[in-house]
Amino acid sequence: MDNFPTPAAAGTSPDPQAGLWLYRLQDRDGFQRQAAVEALERLGHGPAIPALVARVNDWVPQVRAASRRALGGLLRSDMLPHWLQALEAVVALGRGRRDDHRELLNAIDEFFGRVENLDAFASAAAKGSSAVQDHAFAIQWRHAERDDAACLDLLRRTVRAGSLVSSMRALKCSRGRVGEIEVLVMACASPFAQVRAQALRRIVACEPVPAEAAALAHSLCFDRSPSVRFIALGVVRRQGAEASAVAEAVARLDRPGVSARHRAVALQFLWTSQPTATLRRAEVLRTSPHAVVRRAAFAGLLARVEEADVEDLMLHMLGDPSAKVQRLAVEAVRRGATAPPPERLMALVWRDATLGMLRSVFAVLRCCGCWPRLRSLLAAARGPLPEGGLALCHAALLQWVVDASGNFVTPTAQEKAELASGWTVASGALPEPLRRQIRFYLSTWGIKSER
Repeated sequence: MDNFPTPAAAGTSPDPQAGLWLYRLQDRDGFQRQAAVEALERLGHGPAIPALVARVNDWVPQVRAASRRALGGLLRSDMLPHWLQALEAVVALGRGRRDDHRELLNAIDEFFGRVENLDAFASAAAKGSSAVQDHAFAIQWRHAERDDAACLDLLRRTVRAGSLVSSMRALKCSRGRVGEIEVLVMACASPFAQVRAQALRRIVACEPVPAEAAALAHSLCFDRSPSVRFIALGVVRRQGAEASAVAEAVARLDRPGVSARHRAVALQFLWTSQPTATLRRAEVLRTSPHAVVRRAAFAGLLARVEEADVEDLMLHMLGDPSAKVQRLAVEAVRRGATAPPPERLMALVWRDATLGMLRSVFAVLRCCGCWPRLRSLLAAARGPLPEGGLALCHAALLQWVVDASGNFVTPTAQEKAELASGWTVASGALPEPLRRQIRFYLSTWGIKSER
């Protein structure tokens, strides 16, 4: 206690005293924390509620017990604003395992669920984290499930603006309830793809199928999520309405004024619906002025062109000015697509190098052989490179050093000669300790590296 000023030193006003006791709640000494909890209980200080909730899971049993008693006395309607500030702490307490907190948590849930508190609680929880929103939905559902009108209102609000977890729970709770179809239709406009997909599955599984199903499936054929588009395509196929969706997709591609994002989604739908017929159209669209459209065209072409054409297509993608298109090529190589030869990659760099292109080319080089990769990087280190390119090259060489520690491929005689020649020219421009590290691996594999 000697390390802290006493409450009396702050005067007779309860707020300064409460501030001092709140400070002591964080003390390492359990006696200090217990004294602080008991003092705050006597003061009835509402702003201390979030800190007291945290102390309910304290590692000292006496502090936990004192915190439970203090919070029990603060479960009053005049303290509601302070409890609303503690929602995150209450949810975190539900994960606490130092004691059984169910009795206190049930009392807090009952307090939030009171008629006079419920609206303010729902409004505050809607601004909280997804865990708070999920917890709030559970409390509100317990109080609304016997009232069809209140239940429907809660379900509508949740699928429209709730978190992913609470929206999925609302879909589950809507099964068999009054207004189920209305809730499912609203869920098809949810910001979460999982919710939209689940809602569409539920709608088409209803007996009889609702009248809204056909229009919803048609509109969701152009959803931004591939999984939702796939489900919607299956629905329109079963309904015999695929031709109408295809015609709409073609019209979106050809109609002036359609946004680039909508055109890209229409092309992605056509790749799924009619991949062969879309090849010729994609060849034209890969030169679109919009990167998102080019990316959709290249993604479909990459999955469907002949093996002999993949290399040229990769080089076109790496040479694209958009980093998104370049990353598509890099990810394809990382997933197992054949990388272009290092010579052709470096020719692309010499022709029109940008920092973005260098990053992508160096990333693809990581998937090439150890020695051709080093030869290309040494050539790049000699330049010319754009401003900032030399630093990228040094970083790529440093990554080569890391990867070379696991290399077991012996260089051929031709590779040794080429590497020795490239090293002689490039090594003088390399900083230490990078030069020393590369020289170590070269000499280990019998490559002349004196300099």
